[in-house]
Amino acid sequence: MGAFIARQPNGLLCRWSSIVDNITHYNMTEDEYVELRAEEARKQARFELEHNPRFIRPFSEVLEKRDHDLVLQCIGAIEDPEDYTAEEIEESKAEKVRLQAEFNALVEEMTKQE
Repeated sequence: MGAFIARQPNGLLCRWSSIVDNITHYNMTEDEYVELRAEEARKQARFELEHNPRFIRPFSEVLEKRDHDLVLQCIGAIEDPEDYTAEEIEESKAEKVRLQAEFNALVEEMTKQE
């Protein structure tokens, strides 16, 4: 977005837009500026939810990525065992199992709420 905020001589804020080459908002308090930005974010989020069919993805994608990420956490210890002690490798594998169990419990809880 081609815009910036300036502090006016009276201490309040104004917004200059390089798109219209003019002031678009003026005499804003800091709270009003924050609310302006929050409203812009709300509009963007609503637009994405309502008009972008690829914005919300199937939950199965979360599960696929979860499995992939858990594997990546252990891959270093598995592929390069000479860089790790036997204890570190076992800790890595145990952490993978713990994270997977924790995630599975959260998925189960989320599915119950639906």
